[in-house]
Amino acid sequence: MWSILVWLAGSKIGRLVLGVAIIGFFFVGFRIWLAAHDASVARQATAEMVTKFERDAIASQLATERRLHAEANRAAAEATARAAATQKANDAANAEVERLLAEAAKNGKLSRPTEEDRLWLDQH
Repeated sequence: MWSILVWLAGSKIGRLVLGVAIIGFFFVGFRIWLAAHDASVARQATAEMVTKFERDAIASQLATERRLHAEANRAAAEATARAAATQKANDAANAEVERLLAEAAKNGKLSRPTEEDRLWLDQH
């Protein structure tokens, strides 16, 4: 092998062939390095894109959670208002029953509600 290299180095054509081989070797090596480097850059860029995607997905989920939380708060406030109105109506109905009982107690000719009547009113 060494003798072939010495023989090639001794002639102009051999030196040309060796020079082209060395240049080709460096060129191919550079191309291999460049492909590996490009792949590394592509992996890094893709990793950043996945991070941006995840960030956007989490931001969207957070916006949805905030919207649902606001709707739940609104619904709870409405339910509280309805409960207060129902309690007020119940208190008014009980006051009316008490008024009617007091009126009936004064007049002996009027009928009086029984316990069954009161239970029926409470259920309906």
